[in-house]
Amino acid sequence: ILMKEAICKLETCLLPGTVSYNFSYIKLDSFLAQCNKSLDFFQGLLSQVRDVESLLDEEIEQINQVDLFDLQEESPKEDSLPGDENSPKSFEADEEQSATESTSPKKESPTKDPDKDQPTTKTESEEKSPLQGEGPPNSLSEGRPKTCSPTKESAPQTGTASEMTSSSDNAAAASTQATPTVVEFVRKIEHRRNVAMETILYLVERMTPALKKIETLVYETNSGSSSEMVCYYERYELRLHASFVSLICCNLDRFTSLLLNSETPLFQVETVLQGNAPSVQPCVESIGLLLKQNMVHLMNGFKLIPRWIAGSCNRVPRLEVEHSIEKYIQSSFYEDLYNIPDIKRRLVVINQTVTRVCAALYKHIVTWNRYSELWLYNKEQVLNQNSNDTLYDYEDKMNYFSEIESELRLRLNDKCWVPVYCVRVNLFTLGTQIISLATEWKETIATNLIRTTRMKLTEYRDKLEAIDKGLEPLVIDVETFKNALQVIQDVNSMVLDTDLLQYDIINRNNALKKHSVQDLKCELNELTSSWQKTYSAANVKYLRILPYRDIFAKVSQQAVNQFLEKINDFLDRFYSEGPYSIPDDLVLGASLMVNYSTEFDTLNMEKTEKLLSEELFDLPVSDYKPYEEAYRVHQKLELIYSVYNKMQDQMIRWGQTLWCNLDARVLQLGVDEEVQTVKQWPHDIRSLAHCESLEQHLMGFKKSVDLFVKLKHEAMRERHWLELMNKTGTQFPMSPEVFTLSQLFDMNLSHFEHQCLEIISAAIKELNIENAIQDIVTTWTRDMILPIVVHVTVNCSIKNDVDSDDEDQTSSSSDVWKPLVDKSEEEEEHAYQLGDVTPMFV
Repeated sequence: ILMKEAICKLETCLLPGTVSYNFSYIKLDSFLAQCNKSLDFFQGLLSQVRDVESLLDEEIEQINQVDLFDLQEESPKEDSLPGDENSPKSFEADEEQSATESTSPKKESPTKDPDKDQPTTKTESEEKSPLQGEGPPNSLSEGRPKTCSPTKESAPQTGTASEMTSSSDNAAAASTQATPTVVEFVRKIEHRRNVAMETILYLVERMTPALKKIETLVYETNSGSSSEMVCYYERYELRLHASFVSLICCNLDRFTSLLLNSETPLFQVETVLQGNAPSVQPCVESIGLLLKQNMVHLMNGFKLIPRWIAGSCNRVPRLEVEHSIEKYIQSSFYEDLYNIPDIKRRLVVINQTVTRVCAALYKHIVTWNRYSELWLYNKEQVLNQNSNDTLYDYEDKMNYFSEIESELRLRLNDKCWVPVYCVRVNLFTLGTQIISLATEWKETIATNLIRTTRMKLTEYRDKLEAIDKGLEPLVIDVETFKNALQVIQDVNSMVLDTDLLQYDIINRNNALKKHSVQDLKCELNELTSSWQKTYSAANVKYLRILPYRDIFAKVSQQAVNQFLEKINDFLDRFYSEGPYSIPDDLVLGASLMVNYSTEFDTLNMEKTEKLLSEELFDLPVSDYKPYEEAYRVHQKLELIYSVYNKMQDQMIRWGQTLWCNLDARVLQLGVDEEVQTVKQWPHDIRSLAHCESLEQHLMGFKKSVDLFVKLKHEAMRERHWLELMNKTGTQFPMSPEVFTLSQLFDMNLSHFEHQCLEIISAAIKELNIENAIQDIVTTWTRDMILPIVVHVTVNCSIKNDVDSDDEDQTSSSSDVWKPLVDKSEEEEEHAYQLGDVTPMFV
C-alpha cells in the first residue's frame, strides 16, 4: 500500500514493453534505458524505505530491552543519554549510513522534475533536510518530571567498638557499605529509571522524523500527517503500545521474583530498640510505602511519552491549564497502560508481595520480644519486690542475663545480619543494645546482692556492738548478773549463726567473682575479726562472774516464789470479782475488762522475766498452768467484749441520727454483721454465758429495729409516745429537731415489746375512727349538700337517706373511743340540730 504509487509509475514505464508492435532500433534503446532507470529508482526507493523500517524495528526492540529496575552495582555513566558518545548505536549514525547509501551512484534519491517527467537526483541540502539537527536531548523538556539526582548518603554507623569485637564491627561496616538502605535503594532505582525513561522518550521521538523521511521518500511531503500513511502511523503506534505493555509486564514480573527469590539482598534495614519494643529503621510501614510508591513512580514515568495526533505521527501538543497544580496537561500512554488488565494484575501481585515481605520482616522483629523483660520492667522496682531472694535466686538471675549476653555476642560475631526475602536485616545495633541491657541488669542484680549482704553485715555488726556494750557493766546485783549471763548465752547461741553467715558471704563472694563483679573480701575479713573479739570478751566475762552464780540463784528463787503467790491472789480475785463472775451484766463487765487486761499484760511480762531467770540459773521450772488457763479465759472474754464494744460504738454513731431520718436497713445490716461474726466463733467460746448474753443483746437490738419501723406508722400521735414513755420509764422531748435514735435506744424497747405493740395497734384503730369522723365533718360542714327527692304520691319533696349520719353511733361503741369522745359528741349535737331543722325545710 505504501509503495502503490511508485509501483504504478514503474508499471506505466514498463507497460509499453508488453505491446506487440515493432520498435525501431533507436526507439528500443531509448525505451530500455528508461526502463532500467525506473527500475533503479524503484529499487533505491524500496531499499531506503526498508532501511528506515529496520531502524524503527530496532528502536522498538531497544525499548523492549530497557531495564526499569536497574539493580547493577555500578551503572557506567548513568547520566549519559542516548546519542552521546557512550551510548549505544545512535539514530544519527544510522542516518549517516543511510544518507551515504542514498548519495551513492547506484542508489540516488529520486525526485520528480516539474519540467521533465524524468527522475532526477536530489541536492545535498534536500537530502539532509528530514533528519538534520535531530540530535539527542540534553534534558527533559519543560513540564516533565526532572530526573532525581543521585545522592550518596553514608550508611549509618551501628554499635561501638567497646561493646563488640573488632571482627564483628568490621563485618557490620562492610555489609553496610555493600548493601544500600531502603531509601538509597528506591532513590537509586528511581534515578536510573528516570534515565531509562529519557532513553525511551528519545527513541520514541526519533520515530517521528523516521516516518517523515519515509513520507518524503514516497510521497515527497514532510508533514507527518499524510492521509496515505494513516495506517502506517497507526501500525507503529500500536507496536509502541504493545512494546510498552510487554516492557512493563516483564519488568514487574522480574521485580516480583527478585523480592521473593533474590540471591543477594536488595537493601538493608537497621534494627534498633526504640521505646519499649524492637523495631526497624525505617519502620515496616514506611518500607512498604516506599516500595509501593516505587511502582507508582514506574507508571508515572509513562506520562512523559506523548501520544500522536490521530492520523499522523506528530505528538499531541500540551494544553496549558489555569488554576491547577500542573501547569500543562500532556496526552500520554499512561492512561491506556494503567487500564491494561495484565498490568493491573501484576501491580496487585507486587503490592501483595510487598505486604508479604513486610509481614515477614515484622514477624522476625517480633521474635526479639523474647527479651522484652530487659526493657519493659523497672530494675529498681523489680529488685525491691524481690529483696528477700536467696543467694540461689540471685545467682540464677545473673546466670540468665550472662547467658543472654554470651548468646548475642556469639551470634553477632558469627553473623550480624539475617536475610528476610530480599531484605538484609542488620542486627548489630539491636544486638548491642540488648547486650548492654543484659549487662546493666546483671550489674544491678550484683549491686543489689552486695547491698543486701552489707545490710546483713551491718545488722550483725550492730548486734555485736550491743553484745560488747552488754558485757561492759559491772555485776553488782541480781539484775546486772542476769543481764551479763544473758549476753553470754546470746554469744554462745550465735556461734552457729556466725558460721552460717560466713559461709553465706563466701558463697556470695564466689558468685560475684564468677561474673567479674566487685568482691566482698574486705567485709568477710572484718566479720571474722569482729566475731573473734566479741567471743573472747564473752568467755572472759563468764569466767569472772562464775563464782557469784550460786548467791544470785538463791535470790532469784525467792523472787519466783513471791511471784507465784501474787499470781494465786490475782486468780482468786479474777474468778470471784472479775468480769468472769458477772456474765449477765455486759456493761459492768466491759468496764472491768480494761483493768484486768492491763494486769494480765503486766503479769505476762513478769512471768517472762521469771522464766528467763529460771533458765539462766538452772532453777526448777514453776507451774503456771492455772494462770495460763485463766489467761485463755480472759482472751475469750476479750473477743466477746470486743464485739459488744463495737456494737456500742455503732449505736452511739447511729444515735446521732434524727428520728425523721431513720434508715432501718442500715441498722439491720449492722446488727446482722455482728450476729454472723458471733456464729462463726468456735464452740468453746459460744458455750460461755457471756456469749449467750451478747447474743441476747444483739437479738434484742434486732427486735428493737423492727419496732422502730412500726413506730414510724402515721397513726402514732404525741399521746401514744407519752404513753410509751410512761411504760418504759423514760422522758424526752418530742420535737423533730432534737428527737434522735439515741433516745429510742435508751428506752430498751425489746424489754417492752408487748406494751409497744398494744400502743401501736390502738393508734391504728384510733386512726380509723379519726378518718370516719373526718368524713362526717367533710360531708356536713364543707359540702352542705342534702340529697332531695320528689315524693311519689304527694306534690312535695322529701330528704333522702344519709348513710354517714349514723357513723358516729358505730364509732362510740369502739374500745378506743375515749381519746375521740369530745369530737364525736360535738358531731352528734350537730346531727340533732339538723334533725330539728329539717321539718321546717319540708
